[in-house]
Amino acid sequence: CSRSLDMQKNEILKRGIVLRVSEFKEADAMVNAIGEEGFFSFFARGIRKISSKNAPATQPFSYSEFSLFQSGSASLSLKEASPLRFYGAMDESLVSSFFLSFLQEVSLKVVQEDEAAPCFPYLKGVLDRFRAGQDPLALGLLYFTKVLSIGGYGLEVGECVRCHGKKGIVSLSYEEGGFLCSDCFDPDNDEKTPIRHLQIARFLFRCGIEDFPRAEWSGEESLAFYQNLADYFESQTGMRLKSISLLKAL
Repeated sequence: CSRSLDMQKNEILKRGIVLRVSEFKEADAMVNAIGEEGFFSFFARGIRKISSKNAPATQPFSYSEFSLFQSGSASLSLKEASPLRFYGAMDESLVSSFFLSFLQEVSLKVVQEDEAAPCFPYLKGVLDRFRAGQDPLALGLLYFTKVLSIGGYGLEVGECVRCHGKKGIVSLSYEEGGFLCSDCFDPDNDEKTPIRHLQIARFLFRCGIEDFPRAEWSGEESLAFYQNLADYFESQTGMRLKSISLLKAL
C-alpha cells in the first residue's frame, strides 16, 4: 500500500505542445514541450517503435496530456501520453512547412525560460487558427510579434518614439524601434512607410488572441514583414533565424 502511495506522489500530469523529439539510443527519445507553466522535457522510452501506443501523442506539434514519473533527481520520464489535438501540417505545402519550422525555431531559440508560460497561449492560439484554415504566413507573424513583445523587443506602434505624439504617423523605423510622426520625420535619414504597412504593424503588436481571426493581408505583405522583423531581431540580439531562409522558396 505504501509503495502504491509513493508511486502516486511521484506521478504528475502535464499538458503541452511537443516542440522537439530528439532521438536517444535505438527507440527512445527526449521530448521537449511547452505548456501553461512553461517549458518541460521528459525521457520517453520506446516511443520510436512502430508499436508504441504513446508515439502519436509525442509527435512534434501534438497537443497532449502526459502522465510523467518524477525521479529523485527531478528528471521526468513518460508513463503514458494521450493526444488531445494534432497541429502538424495537413498538407505538404512549402508555406505550411515554413510556418511550422518558424514556430519551432522561435519557440526553442527566441523564447526564454521565464517567457515560455506567457508565450504558450499565443502559440496555441495561432495553431488553433492554422488548424481552422487561416493563412499560415499571417499567423507566424502574429506569434513572432507577441514573442518579441514579451521578450522586451516589441516595436512602439502606439505613438511616435521621438516625441510620443499619436498623430501624423508617417514612418516605421526598425532602427529606432517604432513609429515616427511627420514632425519628427527626417527626410534625409528616415524613410516613409506606406499606410497599409503601418496599419498591419499596429495590428500585429497590439492585437489580442481574440483578434487573430482578423489577421488578413497578402502573402507579399507578410514576406516583407518577416524579413524586416528578422533583421531587426538580429540587430538587437545577434541571433539569426535560420528558418527565414526558407522564405526564398515561397
